[in-house]
Amino acid sequence: MTCKCFKCSGSGLEYNDAHPREKCFARKCPACAGKGFIPPASVKCFKCRGSGLEYNDAHPREKCFASKCSACSGKGYIPPASIKCFKCRGCGLEFSDLHPHEKFFAHKCAACSGKGYLAGAAPSATSPTPSPVNIITGFHQTSVSAAAAILKAQRFQPGSGGIAGGGIYFALNAKDTNQKAQRHGVVLRARVDVGRSKIMTHFDPSLTGSRLADEGFDSVFLPTGDGVNLSANEYVVFDTRRITDIKRV
Repeated sequence: MTCKCFKCSGSGLEYNDAHPREKCFARKCPACAGKGFIPPASVKCFKCRGSGLEYNDAHPREKCFASKCSACSGKGYIPPASIKCFKCRGCGLEFSDLHPHEKFFAHKCAACSGKGYLAGAAPSATSPTPSPVNIITGFHQTSVSAAAAILKAQRFQPGSGGIAGGGIYFALNAKDTNQKAQRHGVVLRARVDVGRSKIMTHFDPSLTGSRLADEGFDSVFLPTGDGVNLSANEYVVFDTRRITDIKRV
């Protein structure tokens, strides 16, 4: 499956600053060659955040003074499975202690060579799933048609939203899914590698898998009580490779 182009947001066009909404002044997006999509599993560039540009400190919002992003060569995306550099946190720079916020005094990050990311192994059909760290048996209820598709593909699809973002939610027993499920019909059981879980004591619908990973966690655990006001414990994962051995209860 292809990804929407980060630079043009799928429009295939790059607009002129002077005429930001007029197509007659726009040009073909150089990142996706005007197609609006980019290669599968591409990762948004951490350094330019998908814009493909590095802005000038003196003119931080003006494209005419910006240069092509050195990390992604102006494309707005980087190789699949790339991870944010832990040392520079994606900016590609190491700042001076005397001038901690001024790029002029900063130098290229030694860990990532200024790219802002560290290369990872691209996923493939033969790539192993992450090594099991903390396996639970999770239960998830959905509609009959959705369950059939999940069982056939042996793969869940992340949701579009929820109390902890658009992840995949699992109860710890089949009965608890009755009060948690958005759609009812079939209860599925699976082995879920929850890895290192973040214990959340409040709802956060804006949470994403990438933000969770940046915080050093693999999943979310929502306990009863602790201000969460849930009737039963549940886990949330975002990486579908952590879910295996899916069966109907």
